[in-house]
Amino acid sequence: MSEAVLKTLQKTISELINCDENEVTPTTRLVEDLGFESIDFLELSMTLSQEYKLDIDEKTLFLSEFRPMMSSAKGGRLLDILTAAYPHLPREELRRLMEEAPRGNVLKVGHLVRYLDFKTGNTSQGSTTAHTFETNRP
Repeated sequence: MSEAVLKTLQKTISELINCDENEVTPTTRLVEDLGFESIDFLELSMTLSQEYKLDIDEKTLFLSEFRPMMSSAKGGRLLDILTAAYPHLPREELRRLMEEAPRGNVLKVGHLVRYLDFKTGNTSQGSTTAHTFETNRP
């Protein structure tokens, strides 16, 4: 996970929703922890698209099809379906998200970093590489 992309997201998100940059970490959940609403997602997508000069697939960036895929997939194919839909996320992380999904929105800042790294071809291994996306819940 790229430290530079994380720093950009910290700055962008903090300016967008008027919070402290230190509140924006890889494990911060956009909806539950930061109170993101639909308009915030739209503005973030547009800002990131301009910043990185990318065509951003919002459904993939924001994991918006994750729950519907979980509901519609049958048997052991779910992980394969999710891996194909979200190639920027490691299978281990997708397994964790499958467990967390029934409790709420699963999108974390670290997922955005991984998406942007994937889209930009960034394979640098910054200090956040080994970070896991454990839930903020007890």
